[in-house]
Amino acid sequence: MKLREHSRDWLTLTVGLAAAGFVSRETLGAPVDFTRDIKPILEMNCVSCHNPPHAHENGEFDLSTKSAALKGGERGSDLVAGNPEKSLIFKYVSLPTDDKHLMPPKDKGGPLKPKEIEFLRQWIADGAAWPDNLTLTNVMKVDFVRDIRPILEKGGPLTEGAIKTLKLWIDQGAAWPADQKLGVDKESLLIAEIQKAIKASSKETEPSAMQKYTEPIPGTAVTFDLVPIPGGQYVMGSPITEAHRKPDEGPQHRVVIEPFWMGRCEVTWDEYEIFMYPDTESMGGMIARTNQDKVMADAVTHPS
Repeated sequence: MKLREHSRDWLTLTVGLAAAGFVSRETLGAPVDFTRDIKPILEMNCVSCHNPPHAHENGEFDLSTKSAALKGGERGSDLVAGNPEKSLIFKYVSLPTDDKHLMPPKDKGGPLKPKEIEFLRQWIADGAAWPDNLTLTNVMKVDFVRDIRPILEKGGPLTEGAIKTLKLWIDQGAAWPADQKLGVDKESLLIAEIQKAIKASSKETEPSAMQKYTEPIPGTAVTFDLVPIPGGQYVMGSPITEAHRKPDEGPQHRVVIEPFWMGRCEVTWDEYEIFMYPDTESMGGMIARTNQDKVMADAVTHPS
């Protein structure tokens, strides 16, 4: 399956799931529910600052528990159950976008969407119901451009972290800016181009033909040794029956590794000096870097 097609198929699945739960709640006009409607708003936009360790820096207002929220902060009226107009939390989220008191601030994701502000207003007006044993924690607010677009463009297989981010995005409404369109992941294209170039220029057609060799660093007298590493396959992950197995240890899957060359030893001091003094001609750095823009590479790093 082509990368673009894979991304589009995954997109159809994720947006479909999001719409299935998200649209129904609004179209049915269900009452505002704290866990479903209010908790995500507060955890993504407020609790990062209004929590026990940082409340003293933010008006002494702790929004992590029901009792702390009703207690209020320095002015004691941050949340007044049944009265949105007297609740500072509603006042500040409703301010004009250019007001310096707007909450959350623009640099922290503000302003809230009109729909979210209305949820807060209705929730407070209805009595600000909040389960007594429910403590709020800071939750990452997923940004489509920063967090989701790279995942969809890169395609699968997805990492555990990518799956969690996609799930969080769906839980938060699967917002997709109208001006954002998927493209092809440039890194994947570059890697494919590198692999193609290696196969086209390689003299070895069989693994048995791979031999150790010495390669000079261009423009210097420094060399490094490479040795062939046989290919193979192995099973990654732990069996589901294994004792003390953790969720991120599965599912098991077979990994195939093609033969490759690896440095015979760690980076030597002579090699390191070229990177250590990249602009010193006597160290060969300037000569070695002359044609670096013409070199096709997916990553460049100095020795550790």
